[in-house]
Amino acid sequence: RAVRLLEEAQSVMGRELESREVEFRVRDESAGACVEVDPDQIRQLLLNLLNNALAAVQEMDSGASIELACRVAGGQVILEVIDNGRGMSEEERSKMFELFYSTRKGGTGLGLAIVERIAQAHDGRLEVESEVGRGTTVRLLLPRTAARPAEEPAAIPHRESEVPLESTG
Repeated sequence: RAVRLLEEAQSVMGRELESREVEFRVRDESAGACVEVDPDQIRQLLLNLLNNALAAVQEMDSGASIELACRVAGGQVILEVIDNGRGMSEEERSKMFELFYSTRKGGTGLGLAIVERIAQAHDGRLEVESEVGRGTTVRLLLPRTAARPAEEPAAIPHRESEVPLESTG
């Protein structure tokens, strides 16, 4: 279930954001929607996006906020990381997924390149909205899958490259 992705990201990043006085909200409007993903890879994707959002809001004196949201639209589950940080110029947006491109001092330029590759590996796509001084929204659109029958063991993937979301690890 998509909500597990939110819960995991919240458990990993929640304390970090709170300690930096960033308001962190999680909004789940997924209505129990399922996605078939490698949970480790999607966790990495979300953590990369949340870390970038944190870097974008850290410059703010007060009122910094990050929202992690999940909703369903048609046959897609949409995961969003929304911040009210510094935002990006058109030029920054056009280069943000390029390998080794970074706007941060000491940044490697690997995080968003990895995010893009993980999205593609899951038949997903990324959308970005950003305005300088107003913040950024990054959306991951994933194909929605049918819920599994309760009696089917969650640890057995349908294909070698697929790992059910319900698996642990």
